[in-house]
Amino acid sequence: MRATYGAVGEALGVIPRAIGARLGPHTQERSWIVNAETGLPTDYTRDEMHPSLFHANEIISSGTELVMRMTAWKANREES
Repeated sequence: MRATYGAVGEALGVIPRAIGARLGPHTQERSWIVNAETGLPTDYTRDEMHPSLFHANEIISSGTELVMRMTAWKANREES
């Protein structure tokens, strides 16, 4: 699922503009962090975007929501 730079920044306690630099080189795995207005990763080519990036329309837009979903995902993995 895609998450905005703002949501990731809020969850990590860093400014959203710092996320891109912290991610490093563009990869498909890093393309899940997207611009809130466009729904796309900033300055990525189509080849750098994950093939499944557009399978769902939902985009996580808050740090709280991101942390809650990550916590639920982790709990589900531990139960399996």
